[in-house]
Amino acid sequence: MSRASRERKLMSLEAEYSEFLTAALERCAAGKWGLLDQNDRATESLGQFARHHLQSPDANHLLNLGAEIEQMRSQLGYADSFPLHARLLQMRTIKDPNAPGEPRLAQEWLDDIRAAENVRS
Repeated sequence: MSRASRERKLMSLEAEYSEFLTAALERCAAGKWGLLDQNDRATESLGQFARHHLQSPDANHLLNLGAEIEQMRSQLGYADSFPLHARLLQMRTIKDPNAPGEPRLAQEWLDDIRAAENVRS
């Protein structure tokens, strides 16, 4: 595969990630928990079967897609990470009991994305 075709594939994957992330953040902001992994401690005491069924399919898809993007970026020689995926990973580390809940964090991130889109328009 030529570099140009790998670049196009990367752009396509990053666009897919962005669209899926926006939809997942909207679901999270509407009250669907799990995307930002704040319930991890609550599910630690549950069995593996229960934990598996409480995991967010949105988060799993984004984590897998993000890993694929990061691998492609590395192969293409990009020094920096894909910013949206880097932020998702960072937000999934927030475990402070005084931190805002996932819906509020998701809405704040959506607001940031929309503000950035308005600046570009």
